[in-house]
Amino acid sequence: MDELEASILETINTLQEGGKTIVIIGSDSILGIIAVADTPRLSAKSSLKKLRSLGIQKIAMLTGDNTNVAFAVAKELGIDKNNVYASLLPQSKVDLVNHFRKEGKVAFIGDGVNDAAALASAHVGVAMGSAGSDVALEAADVALLSDDLSRLPDTLRLARKTNRIIKQNLVFALGIMFLMVIITIFWQLPLPLGVIGHEGGTLLVVANGLRLLWFFGKRK
Repeated sequence: MDELEASILETINTLQEGGKTIVIIGSDSILGIIAVADTPRLSAKSSLKKLRSLGIQKIAMLTGDNTNVAFAVAKELGIDKNNVYASLLPQSKVDLVNHFRKEGKVAFIGDGVNDAAALASAHVGVAMGSAGSDVALEAADVALLSDDLSRLPDTLRLARKTNRIIKQNLVFALGIMFLMVIITIFWQLPLPLGVIGHEGGTLLVVANGLRLLWFFGKRK
């Protein structure tokens, strides 16, 4: 029996080192071992590469799986082992997110019930729409409507572009109003020109905002 236990232990260690999660079946004795492995989504590795090219400086993996499984998946995805945090409970994920918040802006991507608290704690919580649990969707700020992780870089680019356009529109709107006020104070601004200036500024802001449609056109 000792030899059998030693061989089983060796098998378990070998499977775990290969990134497998082990389920032991038996009663008075061990009847069998089932090895289950998580496989990254096909778009995961390329999406992480695109995120790095967009300036994301740190990508970390937070998981409830054991360390060997986490390291195996991280290696496949190109994530540094120093940024892998395994065997985490939901509260542990929240604590890590709060720690990361001290270093800068944090986005957390998750899809399970165990991710809900961390999603709510991050600056931006992103839930995987079709695969995510209802709790995760409720806690997140953004919900991706597919399991395609390539949507993440697209979402980041869209958010940045939207932010730039909002700032531009504020400058346009306030700049035109400020100019008309200055002209009215020191000179005389005819009513028709005032109407043209006001409505023209509105049309300029709307036209600038419509540039976001080009983004979706390129995405298709």
